[in-house]
Amino acid sequence: MQEQAVRLLTNLLGIYSPSGKEEDIGNFLADEMTKLGLQVGKDNVGNVIGVIGEGTPVILLCGHMDTVAGHVPLRVEEGKIFARGAVDAKGPLAAMVMAAALVGKNTAFKGRVLIASVVEEEATSRGVRELIKEGIQADYAIFGEPSGVENITIGYKGQIQLKVTCKTQTGHSSTPWLYENALEKAYELWIQIKNSFPLDPQEAPFNSISACLTRISGGQATSVIPLKVKCTLTSEFPAVHFWSGSRRHPKDY
Repeated sequence: MQEQAVRLLTNLLGIYSPSGKEEDIGNFLADEMTKLGLQVGKDNVGNVIGVIGEGTPVILLCGHMDTVAGHVPLRVEEGKIFARGAVDAKGPLAAMVMAAALVGKNTAFKGRVLIASVVEEEATSRGVRELIKEGIQADYAIFGEPSGVENITIGYKGQIQLKVTCKTQTGHSSTPWLYENALEKAYELWIQIKNSFPLDPQEAPFNSISACLTRISGGQATSVIPLKVKCTLTSEFPAVHFWSGSRRHPKDY
């Protein structure tokens, strides 16, 4: 089984699949999962869905087939595999495919496993959006993303990006007392927002709301008071909690 898993991974890594160009790797995965005993189909956007087992609980294993652009030649050195997507996230995807196949051979397992190989995770999240749109149902979900070989990530934060434009009247920089400065006003606004979300040293970082000024641009010339400034603010907040054990159901959170 180990050799089979390594072979699956190296074959996946040998197929270049940047976001939006997952057809070849999708066809390959569909064939491989069928050979491993899963019932396999494709949805409207190219996600490859495999099913094995029956009944409850239903466990969703979700990974993405695409990578960021840029080809990195496949090579194996000292027992390690190097290639685009080896870590993010064809390695986890191959592991989940093999895990699903093992479940199918375990007659003691009562339940159903869904494995979703999704498209465009690195770009638009189109694949996962389609799963949500189609109303996929599962009691538990595991997402294959690199968190270290000995780690399970049990929480995930949401993100809001806010774009702010500040406009003022303008004049010559030699008379700054006559006009409001859009750059200064934008920064004053940012300070107010930042101070509204202080980090509590007694609170776990995951449970805190953070705010970060990630971009600011404006100004016309060194002799002109800025009249228009654009800012991008990013806030992250507790959104989803996952549980890695079996004592409680995720919906209890």
